[in-house]
Amino acid sequence: MASNIKEAYEQTNIQAKMIELVSFNVASIDLLCYLSLFEGECLNTLKLVNLGLKDDHVKEIVEWIGVMKVERLVLTCNRLTDNCLPLFTGRALPYLKEIYLGRNRINKYRMRENIIELRGKFILYL
Repeated sequence: MASNIKEAYEQTNIQAKMIELVSFNVASIDLLCYLSLFEGECLNTLKLVNLGLKDDHVKEIVEWIGVMKVERLVLTCNRLTDNCLPLFTGRALPYLKEIYLGRNRINKYRMRENIIELRGKFILYL
């Protein structure tokens, strides 16, 4: 598992207050361990694109960004479902301003009320 985390870290694009990991299978790593590698970084954007993230991963990410000053969270092209939306509303995230959840498995019509609530707190892209 440590070698997989190292591999993910090596594939991570780190630049000017942004961390970006694209097209990596997160099923083989402990996501919190991976994110803890960046706790000393001053960042405002976290991009985790096409990683196969599931709703359980979002819970870990939300807990992690709760203590960081992340302003933008990009989770596009993953396997997120309707169940991930309440995770953003049930937690105080004072620094988070924008959430990108496009190309996931979120039903916009069924989750209309949650989406309206989230758009009241954040800039939401679906």
